[in-house]
Amino acid sequence: EKAILLEYLKVININKGDIILEQDKSNDFIGFLDAGILRSYIVDELSNDITYHFFEEGSFFTDLCSFNQSKKSEITIEALSNCKIYIFDTNTFNYLENNIENWSSFALQYYQAKSSCLLNFNSKIKSMSALDSYNLFSKYYKQATKESPKKHIASFLGMSKYTISRIRLHS
Repeated sequence: EKAILLEYLKVININKGDIILEQDKSNDFIGFLDAGILRSYIVDELSNDITYHFFEEGSFFTDLCSFNQSKKSEITIEALSNCKIYIFDTNTFNYLENNIENWSSFALQYYQAKSSCLLNFNSKIKSMSALDSYNLFSKYYKQATKESPKKHIASFLGMSKYTISRIRLHS
C-alpha cells in the first residue's frame, strides 16, 4: 500500500509567499506538507485578510468542500515559508480509494478528527482572555508560533497584532 501511495504522489517545492490554492478558484488536489508551514485565509467583503488555519509539517491540507463537491474554493492557501509538499488530484484519490484497503475510512477519520479539533479549539479561544488564547495557540501550533508573522496569528485568534506583541514581550 505504501508503494502505491508513493508512486502516485507528486512532489512540489513551493517558495515562501506562493499561493497554492486561490479563493474562488476550483480545487482538484489534496496536499501533504512535508516541510514548511502554510496558512489558509479568506479576504472578506471589506478586504480584510482573515486567517482560518495553519498547516504545520506533517499535515494534510486542502479546501475539502471544494475538492469533494467540485465547488470553487472558499479559501486561499499560502506558503509562509519555503515548503516541500506532496499532492494528488481527484483521479489519483479515486485510484487510491479503489486500491488501498480502508483508504476512504482513513480519509474520513482524518478529516473528522481535524475538524473536531479545530472547532473545539475555536470554541475554547472565544471564551478566553487574549493571553490564555495565545498560550493555547502556542501549545497546539508550535511551528506557527515560531514561524508565522504576528498579524496572521492575531487574525486567527481574533485580536490585534499589537496585543500579540504585548503578550510576547511579557512572556
